[in-house]
Amino acid sequence: MLNKSSNQESRLTTYCCRVFSVLARILFKRSREDLYTCKKCGCHKFVVEHLYIQDIVIEDLLRCSCGDLGEGYAAIFQNRLSKGMRSWGFLDEEHRVGEWDKEEVESSTEQDDDPKINCCQCYENDSAFDWEAGEELEPEIFDEEWFVRCSECDREIEFGWSHPNRDGRIWTAEDKDFNPWKCCPEERYLEKWKQKGWLRPSK
Repeated sequence: MLNKSSNQESRLTTYCCRVFSVLARILFKRSREDLYTCKKCGCHKFVVEHLYIQDIVIEDLLRCSCGDLGEGYAAIFQNRLSKGMRSWGFLDEEHRVGEWDKEEVESSTEQDDDPKINCCQCYENDSAFDWEAGEELEPEIFDEEWFVRCSECDREIEFGWSHPNRDGRIWTAEDKDFNPWKCCPEERYLEKWKQKGWLRPSK
């Protein structure tokens, strides 16, 4: 009888703890107004902007018909399409961007790389009808730039990342819970943060 009563008390305690935890998250949930306020215009919405070049590579394939390569390809020809892209979204209460919008900001440029030739005989005897369309390769991204701006006055705001190599959450220097020692500065702010003594001490 004692064991049964103890089990009931234990389950009741666990249930009460869960209810309290849910209520606490609701009552103390932070809002944008709690965290972000532009010091110039007072706006509470910060926009994260990601500018980059995206390379899309599509391969054209020429099968070897002479038999020297078996089922292999006599030549592989890559068509490279480069375009400037912009992704952006609002910084949420968890210091992340929940949804990203994307647009092309620079005209696409095409570049044909020199073919990789594995069988000269088949390559020299090919016709346009012999080539097959290959799969689109995983896009490559480079020349990346990141910004945080006020959505109202478009002012640039300094920020850092919770993990190295631009990974994790984004912490702006104007967050109410900002702690520079808990984040890694965006690269172009490194010297400024060093002068301010904001860099995380080395272990």
